[in-house]
Amino acid sequence: MPSEKRPVFVDPRHLVDRYRSGLVRVEVKKPRSCKHNGLYWSQLQDIIDSGATRYPTAPHLHDAIKMECGFVQPVYRLDGSVELVPDSTAFDKMTQADFNAFYERAMEMIQTHLGIDVSQLRKAA
Repeated sequence: MPSEKRPVFVDPRHLVDRYRSGLVRVEVKKPRSCKHNGLYWSQLQDIIDSGATRYPTAPHLHDAIKMECGFVQPVYRLDGSVELVPDSTAFDKMTQADFNAFYERAMEMIQTHLGIDVSQLRKAA
């Protein structure tokens, strides 16, 4: 059917022949793990649901963790002052390797600052 959406597969040999005379930029990316990302967010939600922290939502806790980990970016105000705000961990902003390192640091922060046994969090999720 014409309206049916299907993935398009291109024979790479066709691409090589097509661009043989010019420069081609190829970027190889390893996708982020949805499962790992889901684990992180479910663990944050478990912490919120347990009442073990003063943060009202998992996104608030996530921002606090990013700040504590130093995962921040500067924002330059019109008056010349600089404020640090949490940086993004979005799929298009962070590689899986970077997320792995962030996740380990986040779990360390949770254990150190909130006194929550991270090994129990991993089993629960």
